[in-house]
Amino acid sequence: MDLFSRSARSRVSFTLPDDNSDESSISEEDFVRQEEGLAPLERSNASFGASSHLRMSRRNLDVDEDILHRAAADAGLGSMGTVYVEVWTLNKEGTQLVRPEGGYWMDPIFHNKETECGCSGLLTCSACRVFDPEHPTFLPADPVAPGVGLAGVLWSESATVEDTAVAGGILRDTTKRKVVWRDIRAMANNPHLPYDERLKAIADSVDHGLLKEIGNEQYLLCAADLCGAAWSLREPRRAAIKSRKALRDTAIHRARLQIITLIHFGVRFDNPVQNSDQEPSNHNNNNGKKVSIAEKEASLGKVVKKQLAQASNAVTMVATKCKGTDNRPPPPFSNEQAVFSFFGSFVLLTLPAGIGHSLVTSYGSDYLLLMPPFGAFICLQFGLTQAPAAQPRSCLLGQLHSVSIALIISVIPLLPVWFKQVLGTSLAIGAMTRCGITHPPAGASAFLFSSGTYGMTHFVLLLAGNVLAIIVGSIINNTSEKRQYPTYIAMGCNPKDAYEYLKRD
Repeated sequence: MDLFSRSARSRVSFTLPDDNSDESSISEEDFVRQEEGLAPLERSNASFGASSHLRMSRRNLDVDEDILHRAAADAGLGSMGTVYVEVWTLNKEGTQLVRPEGGYWMDPIFHNKETECGCSGLLTCSACRVFDPEHPTFLPADPVAPGVGLAGVLWSESATVEDTAVAGGILRDTTKRKVVWRDIRAMANNPHLPYDERLKAIADSVDHGLLKEIGNEQYLLCAADLCGAAWSLREPRRAAIKSRKALRDTAIHRARLQIITLIHFGVRFDNPVQNSDQEPSNHNNNNGKKVSIAEKEASLGKVVKKQLAQASNAVTMVATKCKGTDNRPPPPFSNEQAVFSFFGSFVLLTLPAGIGHSLVTSYGSDYLLLMPPFGAFICLQFGLTQAPAAQPRSCLLGQLHSVSIALIISVIPLLPVWFKQVLGTSLAIGAMTRCGITHPPAGASAFLFSSGTYGMTHFVLLLAGNVLAIIVGSIINNTSEKRQYPTYIAMGCNPKDAYEYLKRD
């Protein structure tokens, strides 16, 4: 069954053997023996006596690409609404995400040369730019840094969500796991993400309506586990082959020594008694050999070299990351959107500033409305509208967590004010990131409240002002056809899911 045709268009040739073909009769054990340079095991079945041509073709096959490509193809063929599958992995240096050879699959129905652009009318030309290497403006899957492009963004976000790896996912009940869908169009147009032309082209061509069916989601979860397992299998498989080679070499070496010893004793000793007397002596001398100081020093030197190599690799990784990448910065807003952001921010800041001034004038400084966090929040609302930090959940829960921690820190005795501010802000940031409610203005609030200058009255006014900003900001932002705020309004999670998550941690 041919999944891909041999052509320059696909640059991939992948053939699954038929059930009655000679290729399917070669076992994995025979293939590994061929990789090691050994002859296949003899069997009575005539199909295992394959021709030398077949053995050579199998020997040239890259098993890693084959396994990974099979997993990706199975993920695409078995699901609904899937046209293209990609597998991305973090490189050994930990600096870039790369798409390994064989780590992609595309449904051949959706691309051929019947039309001028090659998409047969089933895909848009934007998709052809991503999938067709012969397209004049082809966008290759170049390595990306974490946080850049579709793969980089999903990789960065996966570090903050529940682990769904093989050990933590496929062995659990799959019905309890859910797919977290992201709107690719929103990601492509998000100004706080680095601009990626490949992500933009994908966003112009997708429709994930069929993908959200419950059964299809569960299949995609398990298929993702299978792709991850196929990639993770590479190093253990190579290590296993290396170990088998080492055992083979050791056995051959021992056999040679035994043969040489037998020849030596057979030539020099005619008396079998003398031979039997010396064998135990040699055996005891070999087993009783003590490790010399030089050997111990050599062993210690190897350990030190290994530690130095690891430290050098860590320094190299940090230095490489600090250089940044060649990605372009996000595009600026248009003049229309910049003017819209100005007027929206002006109107929204006028309300809390005016209310705060009236409260201080009427009731004194005890009713001061802290404006610095508001300025940062409104900047998020109109400058990074789709960012998670600008959403109501992050705003309200982030402020609640941060200020609560700061108020507790502010009453601890014997600590200088500057240290309370450092400790309170740091604890607040850690709590927000752990709970997935990161909100930068809440970090500023924690710094202010940790000083002990502000109390519960200021806290209540701050929360009330944030609620007002969310309501008014939603109305203003949604008057623009190019904006959507908020992108989600959920304030929490299922208590049962939260309990299971905390219990597992």
